[in-house]
Amino acid sequence: MFVLLHFNAQEVRVQQLLQESGLSAAVLLHALQPLIADGGPLTCSSEEEPTVLQLNQQVASRSLQGAPASLQLLPRQTYLNVDEDAAGTLERKRNFIYCLIVHIMKQEKEMHIDNLVFKVSRRPSAPPPHSARSPGGGRFGCSTGDVLSCIMHVMNKGCVRRNDDNPHIVEFVPEDPATPQKGHAQISFGHAGSRKDSTADIRCDPRPHAHTQPVTAAQF
Repeated sequence: MFVLLHFNAQEVRVQQLLQESGLSAAVLLHALQPLIADGGPLTCSSEEEPTVLQLNQQVASRSLQGAPASLQLLPRQTYLNVDEDAAGTLERKRNFIYCLIVHIMKQEKEMHIDNLVFKVSRRPSAPPPHSARSPGGGRFGCSTGDVLSCIMHVMNKGCVRRNDDNPHIVEFVPEDPATPQKGHAQISFGHAGSRKDSTADIRCDPRPHAHTQPVTAAQF
């Protein structure tokens, strides 16, 4: 969407997008793939090294004629030129940022999105676990683009939302009071005679349930 919003002009240079987005060339090229692919809304001089982006006139004309069209703008989840070890580090980094965003919003309830990005970026990051194949370790940092991407992901999950009157303000979305509260796990086991109830039922409601009996001993 960031790329498409620039198309009030006839053409847009990739170098301009790199400067305004602050992304690396590899990440931007990865995001451009669904837009410049066959049947996409944009065309370029070269798919491998695009320099100038233009509107795909064939797609635009079909749209003006009322032909229905849909496009998946989100690129397929892949990691760019990284080995399995680095991919695991990236995954842990994203999960850490997700949790940090939710933790901050639970405390603040609402705040300006710029302040949220600043808080997350300045918070000390958790060190990735040591691996036999990756000696050393160390803490990982996060850029503004990383944080904004994770904020959008948390919004899509429904944990955080924009204020209707002021879209620059983000609000924490509390859980429905009718749903169990998270944080306290209560483990109960059903009767051994029923195969369906023989597995562990992990509940997150701290209140005792009327149908749940206390477990005196675990039998295996």
